[in-house]
Amino acid sequence: MAAFDEKNLLRSIRGNRKFSINYQVLVNGTPMHVSVKAMRLSDDPDHILIAMTNIDAQVEREKAYQEALEKSVTYASLAQALAADYFSIYYVDTKTDRFSEFTAHDAYKDLGIEKEGEDFFTLSRQNIQRVMYREDQRNFLDVFTKENVLRKIRDNGAFTVTYRLMFNGVPSSVSLKAIRMTDPADPHIVIGVSNANVSGQKYT
Repeated sequence: MAAFDEKNLLRSIRGNRKFSINYQVLVNGTPMHVSVKAMRLSDDPDHILIAMTNIDAQVEREKAYQEALEKSVTYASLAQALAADYFSIYYVDTKTDRFSEFTAHDAYKDLGIEKEGEDFFTLSRQNIQRVMYREDQRNFLDVFTKENVLRKIRDNGAFTVTYRLMFNGVPSSVSLKAIRMTDPADPHIVIGVSNANVSGQKYT
């Protein structure tokens, strides 16, 4: 009410300036975000134009972006703390399959694996044909499906698999572990790839 005062409004749009304010209105008992803007008509000095716009979708997008940003800061800090133990850490949305990589050692970066993308499981299955020790590929493909990973996480709390990657032409054992976020409403899982230092391979 204080902002939408006639004198304040006219003072704000004096010259070529505009007046704008965002607030919520009740529509059938439900709050809706709106933006109101006022401006003077260049060819009619006796009238002003006032427009109201529904900005609910914009507000929700900004809110979602801010929440994602806050989460990314938290998860990035966590990833940095774990970086010494993991070659790479991924954050994967199990609803959309979008993914982002938080950290990666130089040796892992040299493999040329995507840092982010739209389809984590499909890209991973494609990449292994290029970066994984050939004898381990078929067994990995058998167990590393989205359905199997999520089922193992649901039943056992985690999915793990050990295999060999080719670093500079030399096979090296690594362990992949996938877990779900602690928030039940969060559809994301975290996947870490670490140095296994074992002689055999396990497929669970």
